[in-house]
Amino acid sequence: PIYVYQMPEVARELALYSSAPCYAVDSAAYLSQIKGTYHLLVRHDQAEQLHLGPPRFSRLAEMELVVHKTGTFNKLLRLAGGTWPLETIDFLQSAPR
Repeated sequence: PIYVYQMPEVARELALYSSAPCYAVDSAAYLSQIKGTYHLLVRHDQAEQLHLGPPRFSRLAEMELVVHKTGTFNKLLRLAGGTWPLETIDFLQSAPR
């Protein structure tokens, strides 16, 4: 399964394109309760703050994404022009438990 931390719109979009089950998660406490191996999408700053590194997680990839795609027309124009800021998102895999 894939869990998406505090980005519900990304979880919904990913669920459309992935054959793996995707879940939106809002709580770090919830992450600690998940059993088994899973994947996690999380903003890079949050991964560092929550100490989501080795040995608990390994980073599989780092991506630059636009997380919030909806909004005002001016924001959409900046997004289309490539000037809207991207966020660094980590794609992590949990260690087996």
